[in-house]
Amino acid sequence: MTTSKSNRSLIPWLIAIALLAMNIFQWYSNNQLSTKNDKQASDLNELEKVQTALNRDYEEALANLEDMRGDNEELNELIEAQKVDLAKQKERINGLIWTQRELKKAKEEIELMNSNVAGYLAEIRQLKDENAGLTESNKQLYSNNELLTNNLNQSMKDIERLDSTQTVLVTMKEELSQENNVLANKVDMAEAIKINAISVEGFKKKDGGELKSNRRAKNIQVLRSCLLTETNMVTAVGDETFYVRIINPQGETLAIENSGSGVLTNKLSGDEVRFTTSGTVQYDQKDTQVCIDFTPNHVLSAGLYQIEAYNKDYMVGKGSFILK
Repeated sequence: MTTSKSNRSLIPWLIAIALLAMNIFQWYSNNQLSTKNDKQASDLNELEKVQTALNRDYEEALANLEDMRGDNEELNELIEAQKVDLAKQKERINGLIWTQRELKKAKEEIELMNSNVAGYLAEIRQLKDENAGLTESNKQLYSNNELLTNNLNQSMKDIERLDSTQTVLVTMKEELSQENNVLANKVDMAEAIKINAISVEGFKKKDGGELKSNRRAKNIQVLRSCLLTETNMVTAVGDETFYVRIINPQGETLAIENSGSGVLTNKLSGDEVRFTTSGTVQYDQKDTQVCIDFTPNHVLSAGLYQIEAYNKDYMVGKGSFILK
């Protein structure tokens, strides 16, 4: 009887303890849910901030590009192409923000997009300045040609009257020819495609003929020179040949006469230049990469090598690399 009464007296305590435990568990669950909701809200807020920054920078970039629009059709087409590129970049960044949730990568891509826009605007400004300069030069040339033509006509009339004026006419024709040669050289130089970057990598041939990268001079069987060109709107679209000259640490040009090596004349200096190899690429008035392989016929020596690149017989880039 005593035991039964004691058990009944414990029941309220057990119930109280159970209720307390349930309350504690409910409090903990609610607290965890609140923390999770706060984190989700914080994450969403950060996503929206990045999206807002992307939209702002994108719209500002479009406005800046539109401000550069003018009467030149080629420049306007370039602006349209750059707007298409910007739209693709924005779409890719949107995916990073909302699909992949990679905010760090998205911010990096936004910075890259802004950097690209700055490059676009600088390029367009340069082209506009160049076009303006060419227009002014053409006006001046036209005016000079008119003047020369008038002078020539007057000289021919004078020759009909006075034989002594023949010497004056010959002199004027020579001066005109020299001026035309100077102008032709300037145009030719402007069409030469400059190189933004040059890199050289050595390879060793495996048994199956596959190339494997190698930096040790004694193991190298193939040297691959990769050239990254600048955009040149003056140069016509079509095949362009680039010549590569590789100079070893002893100051000698690597060359094999029956394997594509040869000699060109540097139009700027008039010197003959022995080149190592050459390659042709389809140039479309935009940044283009061309890689040219050269297979030496002897073991290369370790040390610092120099490399020069030529286009239209002008040096358009140079660099160096080291073989161990």
